[in-house]
Amino acid sequence: MKTDHENAKKFHEGVLKLGFASPCTPQTNMVYVDCSPFHTNWENIISLVEELNEKNADRVLLEGDGTICRVAFHHQVPATSVPVLLNTLQSVVSVLQQKQQQ
Repeated sequence: MKTDHENAKKFHEGVLKLGFASPCTPQTNMVYVDCSPFHTNWENIISLVEELNEKNADRVLLEGDGTICRVAFHHQVPATSVPVLLNTLQSVVSVLQQKQQQ
């Protein structure tokens, strides 16, 4: 359980660096991520994840509703998933920024 909390903290720090918001600092294994700084919703984020063919990330990020997504880390999500998820979200951010510039 300690590892789950550490993964949540690392992921939270990473999404903030990418420009996402978060309504609270994680105290457990759950991270709430707000995509409203990118003027989009999680349905669009999930579509972009699927377009990028990031099959491992879409399972974790599918719990979004509106602009808030809940990401839960547990014993079946290894620490190696944190950088994978963050890299996927970095790719999504790049696509969103390109679309905003058009």
